[in-house]
Amino acid sequence: MPQSTVDIYAFVARRLREERKARGMTLEDVSSRAIMNTSFLHYIEANKKRPSLGMIKKIVDALGLPIEELFAGAPKNKPQDIPTLRRITELVREAPPRRRAAILKVVKTLSRTD
Repeated sequence: MPQSTVDIYAFVARRLREERKARGMTLEDVSSRAIMNTSFLHYIEANKKRPSLGMIKKIVDALGLPIEELFAGAPKNKPQDIPTLRRITELVREAPPRRRAAILKVVKTLSRTD
């Protein structure tokens, strides 16, 4: 993962730990309710394992926490922080006007989902 991008896994790990502790729950309480291994939950909270979205959903349900609240206050990446977008921006900026239109057309074509 590039250094300039927000580490959403670290954010989620911290938030899960905060919410568990705020509810006075132990790792065992949450893992039992989420039907998962206690040590795996510990690794998630320590940001040593990356949970799937399904696993995050099981944990927030065990905590009784709406998932949108888990992500409240999450930092956001700015487009200029993403190296690929930064490089595309540089290429467009450096190109003559007619080439800019061609670059935009290529990007639009490549970004279409079929």
